[in-house]
Amino acid sequence: MTKVACLAFGLCAWAGFAAAQEGSSPWEVSGGYQYTRVDLAGLQTQANLLTSSNGLPNVNVGNHVNTNGFNIGVQENLNSWFSGIFTLTGSYPALALDVTPQLKTLGFLPPDWTTKYVAKASGQLYTFMFGPQFTLRRSAYVQPFVRPLVGGAYAAAKVNASVNGTNLAATDLVPSEGGFALGGGAGFDSRLSSHVYLRTAVDYVKTTLFNAT
Repeated sequence: MTKVACLAFGLCAWAGFAAAQEGSSPWEVSGGYQYTRVDLAGLQTQANLLTSSNGLPNVNVGNHVNTNGFNIGVQENLNSWFSGIFTLTGSYPALALDVTPQLKTLGFLPPDWTTKYVAKASGQLYTFMFGPQFTLRRSAYVQPFVRPLVGGAYAAAKVNASVNGTNLAATDLVPSEGGFALGGGAGFDSRLSSHVYLRTAVDYVKTTLFNAT
């Protein structure tokens, strides 16, 4: 799970409330819910290398995992269309992996064992990024924007081995790791009142966590 939490950060969409003045205020603060789709292709490759180097069957990680989390942003408006923005996001991936074939190969289980052993992984993935944001403010009600982002990412995870719902062990496979993050996206602010806007944005982010690109 540690590697799952740190692989390429797929598509993330969030909506929150942005405090703003009519037109363009010097500062805006936003926060809200974030949905994140994490690409697991890099994780599957790393898992295959780990199992094959130890003479074990491959573990089926899957193609992606969907997560929930949060997004917080602080934005300084330098003029009516150009801003600098900082974003902090958090996502919490979870996976359930069938490790019965690996335990049989290692001799911990007899060949005719039928009960499934599942490794349950839970993780935390955070990104902290900044960059310029370009906003079209021709309308006071809907204001679209685009932004490139650069910064860092941090991941931590824990894996629990269980059978029939009973946890057998818990361990930090990789307690934590930091890496580089690069991405960007677009969105729009919808006016709710003279000081409050509903912000909806979609960002695509890639990280170098655990050698993933």
